[in-house]
Amino acid sequence: MKTENKKPNTSTKEIVKTLEEGLDNLFQSGKYEEWLTTMSKFHHYSLNNTLLIASQKPEATYVAGYDAWKANFGRQVRKNEKGIKIIAPVKRKKEIFKDKIDPKTGEQEFDKNGEPVKERQELIVPAFKITTVFDISQTEGPELPSLGVYELTGDVEQYELFRQALEKSCTVSIKYRNIIDGSKGSYNLVDKSITIQEDMPEIQTIKTLVHEMAHQRLHDRDTGEAANKPRDTKELEAESVAYTVCKHFNIDTSQYSFGYIAGWSQDKEMNDLKESLNLIVKTSDAIIKDVEKNFAEIMLESMRPVHVDKTFELADNKTLTIHSDSKDVYFYQIKNSEGRLIEGDQFLGTLDDLIRLKAGAVHREIVQEDKTVEVSNENTDIPLEEKSESNRRPSLLENLKAKKEQIANKDKQKENAVQKTAENIHGL
Repeated sequence: MKTENKKPNTSTKEIVKTLEEGLDNLFQSGKYEEWLTTMSKFHHYSLNNTLLIASQKPEATYVAGYDAWKANFGRQVRKNEKGIKIIAPVKRKKEIFKDKIDPKTGEQEFDKNGEPVKERQELIVPAFKITTVFDISQTEGPELPSLGVYELTGDVEQYELFRQALEKSCTVSIKYRNIIDGSKGSYNLVDKSITIQEDMPEIQTIKTLVHEMAHQRLHDRDTGEAANKPRDTKELEAESVAYTVCKHFNIDTSQYSFGYIAGWSQDKEMNDLKESLNLIVKTSDAIIKDVEKNFAEIMLESMRPVHVDKTFELADNKTLTIHSDSKDVYFYQIKNSEGRLIEGDQFLGTLDDLIRLKAGAVHREIVQEDKTVEVSNENTDIPLEEKSESNRRPSLLENLKAKKEQIANKDKQKENAVQKTAENIHGL
């Protein structure tokens, strides 16, 4: 599947409206009821235990005890998994002796010696103990009912350029690595960095990256205007922004996003979503604007000619001079210690490959300012400065200058093409 992202054709508010409609349809389906039934089997933890869980495993979603996972969900905790410690209530019996009261008179009873009669009573005293629970990411077994797909699959048109535009629109570092807890991404509130699960499908990577960028913009503890909201509202807002931004670029994430948002919603009326609509629209618009600007700049940069003038000192007092005005097309010459040309030719490839091939491991770049080195395509022992003008063939440098004039004539056409691309992107 190839997902296009070139021609956004709907406004942000219209996209958010489709989000509301899609969620409403999901709530009316039997799939939502099945999901609710399963979720009802999970214990609802107190505020203190919620804080304990978050402090030990911030990414935890569904939590249950070892036996509960097996009995209620058919899943098994994996070996060597480190449990999450929480406080569990227990009932303890305690015996006490109290004054006996006559049930008829309501008065205290006394024995023949005039002493108060005591009777034994058993009380249930509330107490607490430490117990262990596990997150679903620490278990294996049958999948739980889901409101959507587990992972989006498909390609995104101009994926690398689009991902670069997203990364350029983000003000914190982004890392791609294997996340062992099973999550697809995270925003670290402490070191202020985003981590994305590596090697995911292109569309899932893009959606997750936008989701975490939304967290960074909205929920950073220092700069986020929605930093103090509960976690369910934060997740709802971040995924809503991800859906809206992706949809703007014709990347459809509804199969994933609708279920994700519904799972974090407090009620079927979606009151929490409605309260966040203005914030979702504003944040989505800001990200879209940044991405469009950066995408156009990256496109322009990718079409701009590359100018290279470098000279390297090689072993045996040889020199390597490289010149280029076009990406991956380089002209080079190698001279000996007396300034005589040893080798000169055109090289197709990268600059690094050319340096590695011709200079080897030992070389030092010579910094030059406005220095023009004549390059000859004749491999002779005659010094270049002694050659007569009548016998001299056009040098590689002269040929290159002619080529530069041709490139210059095409530059205007390239710039016009880039401008047209930018104009096709909504908002520029």
